[in-house]
Amino acid sequence: MKNGNSNSSISIPVWGVCLILFVILYLMYAPSFTSDYLMNDEVNHIGSQTNPFQLFIVSFFRFGRSLFGLYTSIVYNFTDYDPIKIQFIRFINWISLTLIGLILFNFLRLESKSIYLSFFTILFLFSQLSFQAHIGYSVQTISNSQPSMWLSLLAFYLHFYLFQKDQYQKWLSYIIVFIIFLLAMQSTQTYAYFCMVPLSFLVLTKDKNYNQQILTFFILALASFIVSVILYKASLEISNIPPYKLGKEGLESLTASPLKVLLTAINPKTYWSAFQFWTYPYPFHYTLPLGHSKRILAAIVMIGWFSLILTTIVTEIFKSQGNEKKQIILKWLWALICLVFGAIFIIADSPIEKPNLSLISERRPHITMVFSSVCIFIGAYAFQALSLYYKIFNITIIKSISILVIILNSFGAQSSLLKGIVKTRENQINFIRTELSNKSANKYQKITVVLPKSNVCISEPCNAWFGYTNHWRNHLTYEGRYRYVLRTLGISDKSKQIIFVDNYPKKIAEDEIIINWEKYSKAHKRHFRYLYNLKRKN
Repeated sequence: MKNGNSNSSISIPVWGVCLILFVILYLMYAPSFTSDYLMNDEVNHIGSQTNPFQLFIVSFFRFGRSLFGLYTSIVYNFTDYDPIKIQFIRFINWISLTLIGLILFNFLRLESKSIYLSFFTILFLFSQLSFQAHIGYSVQTISNSQPSMWLSLLAFYLHFYLFQKDQYQKWLSYIIVFIIFLLAMQSTQTYAYFCMVPLSFLVLTKDKNYNQQILTFFILALASFIVSVILYKASLEISNIPPYKLGKEGLESLTASPLKVLLTAINPKTYWSAFQFWTYPYPFHYTLPLGHSKRILAAIVMIGWFSLILTTIVTEIFKSQGNEKKQIILKWLWALICLVFGAIFIIADSPIEKPNLSLISERRPHITMVFSSVCIFIGAYAFQALSLYYKIFNITIIKSISILVIILNSFGAQSSLLKGIVKTRENQINFIRTELSNKSANKYQKITVVLPKSNVCISEPCNAWFGYTNHWRNHLTYEGRYRYVLRTLGISDKSKQIIFVDNYPKKIAEDEIIINWEKYSKAHKRHFRYLYNLKRKN
């Protein structure tokens, strides 16, 4: 690989490196759009034909993100129950995320002047659990994340590259960037500040001439957050539409218990799940749930990351002279602010500690996406900066180990996606299809679904979005999953009545067919016990 400042003996053009990255990401995540499965909220919305304008209004009052409702309506109106269209949406989602990866790669290449650092940073970033979740939950998250991420990156590009270069009127440019931030917030708040990922690297590499520009960008981002919160709070007051529980709780906590929210924000335990970078450790294809152990492992990674950053800060300060020290402190303050924007929605996910929700509970992977990505970009800068001061960071074995960890984690990402998300949900679809095929379609009119008594997580990663055989019990009560299978079997989805019960019926009517999730769950429990006992014997 080479760029303008590289004398490496290996010569690969930039487009060639982009192609390699594209192919690797395809091999990692192709199972998501070559398999037949449905995820949690997807089974609730699948087959729905809604009015985009109506959902636009409802989403504003319920979630505080009106555009999300518009995107969701368009996507599900398009897919209906067609598995080919669903796979197409999953493919488009992957293409979109991959393009973001290539853009970030090119940005890092230009700013770091190192094609190696850029390539392996992006490869490591896109093998994280949060990106796996976005790939696996693509019909759901293409509306939930993609528009917001693109708008956020657009605001970053306009502010730091286009407007400054073409000398537009400053206030007009500020208004445009502010509006784009508002649109990103109205798409989905969690990803509205995805631009903090590249910005975290930019602020660490630019000189003091960029300070005013960086400060202005932060002010515009903060202003968009404040305005969005005020609008959402006002909408809750005037609307009879049931609000999103987490959004309402977050606003109430911020208003009633600001000190508790602050204590949550500064507690390192709040962020431990953002430091889970492992998946299946290649070449092992199965790992039992780690339980509490992964909190310890994540804490070790967190301490290692913090030590790397602290070493970099101390080194840069002591190696600098005069006024340079102030600029170094200031640039790290900018980087901290980028982290704060990434942390906002981790705090919003659980703003205060509750008796039934500990601070050390595991976050849903998509919630930590911006925060963990900022950490990776800051870590990449720290590694590059320290390599200029200490020979140990340039030793071949150190670089080789770092690259090996990234490659093994990337290889493991495919197994994580396939076994933790795709296969568990594909097995559910196949289970329903098998049960419905046990009796001729014209012999039953009622489908009775027996809900499971318990659930089990049979593989690592094991968290809110990965590994569970049935996931949350209430997701099994969404009729979309069953009507989707009926349609794929060539049966009218409206022709059958679906009811949900807690216990297996004592008497089965002639026009009734049973789907017993307890049977499915018990089979996976036996599989789990077998693996657990096998592990103990070894």
